[in-house]
Order: sequence, then structure tokens, then C-alpha cells
Amino acid sequence: MIVAGVEPGTPAADAGLERGDIIRKVNGEPVKNSRDLLDRIASRRPGERVDLEVLREGRTFEVTVTLGSRTEHIRVVAGRENEERSGGEEGEEAGKAAAKRLGITVRPLTEGARAGLGYPADVEGVLVRDVEVGSVAEDEGIREHDVIAAVNGRPVRTLSDWNAAVRGLKEGQTVQLDVVRPARPQPLRRFVFLRVPRLDGNG
Repeated sequence: MIVAGVEPGTPAADAGLERGDIIRKVNGEPVKNSRDLLDRIASRRPGERVDLEVLREGRTFEVTVTLGSRTEHIRVVAGRENEERSGGEEGEEAGKAAAKRLGITVRPLTEGARAGLGYPADVEGVLVRDVEVGSVAEDEGIREHDVIAAVNGRPVRTLSDWNAAVRGLKEGQTVQLDVVRPARPQPLRRFVFLRVPRLDGNG
């Protein structure tokens, strides 16, 4: 899986991972796809060490990453294997249902909202309108007025993008959100990992 970005000061950066690296194995086991990688990392506790086999510019090498918090893990370009594709009202309703299970309601990031919250022009995404109390989103610190810029490495610029990105989520799956929060002098960016709750309410 291709590393789309490494946040400065995180364990991944300390281990020497760089944008464009390809992660081939975790602890000696081949990575099947991006979701497999995200699940393996998100299921581990802060402080655990994982060995990664990395391909960079034709050279294969290994690095050991000591994991920090789940919001500090590696950002990868998500593959689109097994995505469910549907359009129109059906896709919108499926997207809303999936987002509801995460505990997130979103709306467009309008120019008025952008100006009022202090987001610069280069921030794109959907604006969090509400976070359900007790949801996995609240547990991981997502707040009203945050902007979600990508889902599993897939850029989100409109409500249609958001619905398309979340409608195929399955219970128990780990989803990576790129979250931006208004702050001065510039917005704060972080990566949040959520596990989609099961229908019986057990995570």
C-alpha cells in the first residue's frame, strides 16, 4: 500500500517512512490491501512495535515503528477493492446510513462557513454538523465544525464524494478520516481511525 503522507513528529516519521513508500508486509505477513493494513495497525495498542517491509525506489528494506495513538498512524492511499458503487438517491441514503453508524452528520463547507470558522481556501471537504453522543466519532474526538477532507485516502470535496466514500463501509471495518480543525494561526490536521460499530451495538 502506498504511503500518501507521514505527519511530522509521529512514530511513522521517526521510523523514516516517507510519502510514496510502498508497505508490503507487516510483521512478515503480506498486506492484502489498504483496509487490511489499516485494520492491523488500528487493532494494536500505543507502544507496540511493528516491523514493516517497505519498497522505495526499487529498494526493499525493513523499518520498525513504535506505535503512538491511533490518530498518529500512517496515512495510506486506500485501494478501492470491494467498494460498493451505487448512485443517485440510493447511494445518498446508503451514505447517510453508514455515516449515522459512525455518529457523524455532515453538510457542505460553504464559503460563509469557511469565512466564519477561519478555514483558508486550500482546505476542502465536508463540514461536520453534528456528532452523536456516545458514538465512535465522539470517542475519537471528532467535533462539530471539523472538516473531513478524505476517507481512506480518498479526497472528499462534496456531499456526493462523502456518500460515495462511506456507503460501502462494513461493520467491524476500520476507516481512516483526514480531519481538519479550525485553529490559529492555521488549521490543525490529524488522522482519525474509527471502527464501524456492529449492528448489535458491540464494537
